[in-house]
Order: sequence, then C-alpha cells, then structure tokens
Amino acid sequence: MKDHKAIAIIAAVALGIPLLIFIILFAGNTSINDGFGTAVSLVFVLGTFLAAYVFEIKRIADLPDATEQSGH
Repeated sequence: MKDHKAIAIIAAVALGIPLLIFIILFAGNTSINDGFGTAVSLVFVLGTFLAAYVFEIKRIADLPDATEQSGH
C-alpha cells in the first residue's frame, strides 16, 4: 500500500510542477495566440497518458506467467 502512495506523490510532483510553471509562464503573456495554451495542454495530457500506458504495458509484461507459478 505504501508503494501506491509513493507513486501518487511522485506523479503529483512530476505532473504538477511543470503544469504550474506552464501556467506562470503563459498566463500573463499577451503575445501568445489564444489556441496555443490549449494545444500545449492537450499535448501535455496526451503525453502523460501515453507514458502511463507504456509503463502499464511494461508492468504487465514483467509479471510472471500463470504457468510458471503453478509449476507446470
């Protein structure tokens, strides 16, 4: 159970800090086009889901097979 809490904290820091920096840098800048923030946010969110997807596939691939556990 402690592993899940640690992963949640790491994910919050890894995703939260860049998002806060993004907001600080682009929120007050009037020279940026209106759709730019939306496009960057979309890429950020999709990239996050893609990374989670890849790590989940790796985690599933690293699980031992059921045949190895039963001894057959």
